[in-house]
Amino acid sequence: MISDTSKTNKIKENFCLTDAYIEIIKFPEIFFKKDSAVPLSMEDQKSIQKMAEIMMDNPTFVISINSYSKKNKDTTLSVKQMKYVKDQLIALEIEPKRLVCSIRDASVALPKKDRKTKYISFSIVRKDYIPKYADEITGNVYDCKTKNPVKDVTIKIIGSNGSAAETTSDLLGNYSLKSDFIRGMTYIIKTVVADSIGRSKGVKYGNCPSVYYEKNGYLNSSEHKKFTYPDTLKNKTYNVCLTPMIVDYSVPEFYFKKNSTEINIANWGDEENTDTTCIDCFVSLLMANKHWTIEISGHASADENNKKALAEARAKKIFDLLVSKGIDPKRLFYKSYSDTRPFEFRDESTQKIIKKDPKIINEKSRRITISRLSMDFGLPTYQAPANGTKIKSNDDDE
Repeated sequence: MISDTSKTNKIKENFCLTDAYIEIIKFPEIFFKKDSAVPLSMEDQKSIQKMAEIMMDNPTFVISINSYSKKNKDTTLSVKQMKYVKDQLIALEIEPKRLVCSIRDASVALPKKDRKTKYISFSIVRKDYIPKYADEITGNVYDCKTKNPVKDVTIKIIGSNGSAAETTSDLLGNYSLKSDFIRGMTYIIKTVVADSIGRSKGVKYGNCPSVYYEKNGYLNSSEHKKFTYPDTLKNKTYNVCLTPMIVDYSVPEFYFKKNSTEINIANWGDEENTDTTCIDCFVSLLMANKHWTIEISGHASADENNKKALAEARAKKIFDLLVSKGIDPKRLFYKSYSDTRPFEFRDESTQKIIKKDPKIINEKSRRITISRLSMDFGLPTYQAPANGTKIKSNDDDE
C-alpha cells in the first residue's frame, strides 16, 4: 500500500494507479523571483511546458495548481503566481476546466526549511475528466445527378457514447455544425431527409383531376461517414450526395379508328377517360417533370392502308396537341413503327403471349405508345439528337 506523505514532504511525485501497474508521474515545480510573479529562470518556464505535455498525455486528469502561504498572511502574491501558471497552461491549449487553484497553509503542507520559498506545485484532483473540444464540421448537401444544392436536410453527428448534435443545410446546401468533441471517440455523420424535402410544386393542368410532382424527395445517404476525433476527419469537411426518388407514373393510351387519326378510346392507367382529359393529364405530368424527354410511337394494324404514314400521322397528332398546350417541342420525339409492333396480350403471371382473335388484336394495334427517353433535358450534360424532333425510321413501308 502506498502511504500519503504529502503533508510531511514537499510534493514532488504523484502516483497513478491502474489494475495492472503503478505509474509514478513526476510533476515539475515552478520557482519564482523574490516578491514577483515572474519565474526564477528559463528552466522554470520550461517546467510549465513540461506540465502541459503531461496533461496532454493524460487527458482525464484535473490538476490543482498549488501555492503556499503562512496562515493569516497576505495571499496576493500567491494568487498572481497561480494565475501566471494557469494562463501559461491555457495558452499551451490546456482546457481551463482542467485547472483549479489552491492556496495551501505552508505551516502544514511544507517542511520548515521550505516555508520561506515561493514556488508552485501540482497535484491530481481527479482522473475521470472527459476532455471535450469545441470544433466545427462543415460541408455541402447536393443532388447526386444534377449537382444542385439540397436545402433543409438534417445532418446528425452521433458519438459512440450516445451523444448527438444536428443542424440543417441552407439554401445553397451548406451546413455548419459546432459541437463539443471528445478526443479519441468515434463519431458517425448521417443524413435525415424529411418526406417533403425535394418535392417539386404540384402541377395541375386543364381537366386533369390529378396533381403531379417532379420527384418524391430524396433517399437518405447510404454512406455514413465514420471518424475518430480528430485524427481521421480530414479538413473537418464532409459533403453529402443524395439520390432523388423518382416516381414512375402511368402514361396515356390512345386508340384510333381504322384508317384514321381520330381518337376512338383514351385510357389513363386502368380507367377510360375522354381524350381531352388524357391529354391534359399528360401535359400536367410533363410540366411537373420538366427534365423528361418523350418518344411518341405511332402504330398501325395489319389490315390498314398506308400503315407507315398513318402511324406517323397518329404520333404527330399527339405531338401537335402537346405543343399546342405549351410543352417544348425539343422534349418530344415522334416515330412511326407501322405495323411492326402489333399489340400483345400477355398472361400477368407468366408473361406468355395469349392468342386472341385477329380482329381484337387489330383494334388494339391502332394506337400510340409513350416511352421516356431521358430525365436530363436542360441540364448541362444534355445533348439533343442531331436529327431534331422527328426520329428517322428504318422501317420500310409495307
